Amino acid sequence: MFFGASIRIGNTVFTFRHALDTTLPDLTGHTIASRYNLGTCLRSSAKSAVYSADDTRGGKVAIKLLSAELTNYAGYCEDFEREARIAQQLQHPHICSVRDYGTAEITVEGKSLRIPYLCSTLMDGGNLADRLLPTQPIARNLIVKWMQQLSSALTYAHRQNMVHGNLKPTAVCFDAEENAYLTDFVSSVSAGRSPVTGVPAFMAPEQWDAESATASSDQFALAALAYLLVTGSRPFHGQNDPQQRARNFLRGPTKAHEEAKRNRWPDFPAPLSNVLERGLATDPQKRFESMEIFFKAFDSSLNGKLRSDNAPPVFLSYNREKSSMAARFISDKLKDSYGIATFVDTKRLDGAVRFPEKLLRAIQDCEVFVCLLAPGTLESRWVREEIGAAYQFGRPMIPVFQEGFERENIASDDPAVKALLDYDAILLLDQQNVYVDHAIADLVQLVKQTLATSN
Repeated sequence: MFFGASIRIGNTVFTFRHALDTTLPDLTGHTIASRYNLGTCLRSSAKSAVYSADDTRGGKVAIKLLSAELTNYAGYCEDFEREARIAQQLQHPHICSVRDYGTAEITVEGKSLRIPYLCSTLMDGGNLADRLLPTQPIARNLIVKWMQQLSSALTYAHRQNMVHGNLKPTAVCFDAEENAYLTDFVSSVSAGRSPVTGVPAFMAPEQWDAESATASSDQFALAALAYLLVTGSRPFHGQNDPQQRARNFLRGPTKAHEEAKRNRWPDFPAPLSNVLERGLATDPQKRFESMEIFFKAFDSSLNGKLRSDNAPPVFLSYNREKSSMAARFISDKLKDSYGIATFVDTKRLDGAVRFPEKLLRAIQDCEVFVCLLAPGTLESRWVREEIGAAYQFGRPMIPVFQEGFERENIASDDPAVKALLDYDAILLLDQQNVYVDHAIADLVQLVKQTLATSN
């Protein structure tokens, strides 16, 4: 068990604490790994400290240091190194990238210390904990923006068989443009039991039972963050007390719109309370099926509107030079034979300079993103922009492989392209013109299954 963990015997709760002070001394001005010159301490706890630093090879970075005292205890160094390894594997626009990690030796007041460190991109906008002021609500458009970015990052991580496992306000940081980024990933998906770690207010019930964190656990934590953002209060209080925690989970959180009113925060539609209540369900099976479905419900209910009936449910992406005939054929078939409307852009050229806002809105409003892939399609900047937008908005994707396209020959580091190719694909033998109607029927079935899941 880690320090801070508690056990109950009868009416007595025992909390494991270190006998000595585990906080790091002030290391301002010290150099880590003969490369990083430490500047301002951004935040500090009994477990670690984070400093801004100048990289002698150029630029400013953030350096996270593990408490030197904790390196003497089993589990802490391994946990720290696991966080670094996981973060290095995740490449997403809203996951803070890890540049370097290792162990540094420094001397403080004549004493030599071996301190594990992690170097990441410096976020100029601080973290979410800095912004949670009891008398200053956060603007609704920023809440939606951050939730979209965080849910997109978590959706990507879950597809990589990774979970965050310790989502909390200090794990959300910002750049100078108010964009949100996730830090402090601690887990990969695995079965079995694990140490009880995390911030109590954001830990899912299964984590309290020492079960490994899952994608559903991350959804619980994100829902708790969302509740805090829209109400000014945490959904549960007194979580360190096992009896109080049991009562909290039994009755569920106070209706969010009622809590916001009590705190004199801005009103919002009551249906949002139901969305957050489902995201915070004690039973993981009763939460939303995925992070992207949770965000879609959150966005729609917070803004007091559902998707427009006039918005086509399917966005059809294609290379204008290679797949125009196939795109028109599929669009007509979906509409005339199956009553499914599609958005098909026929006016723009792949070589146009600026990606239009109209297409971004159409991709954001669609229910399903269908992408025709012919040989060479992924070389088109325009198609890559559309795929990237669908990925950013967390839209379910269906790839349609035209004749000659071979998935195994595609080597791309683009996470959006990887995500597209991970979906079940439809094979369209458009050159031979065989089984075309059958392929369209398969596509329709996939589209309907996706629509049913989304709704």
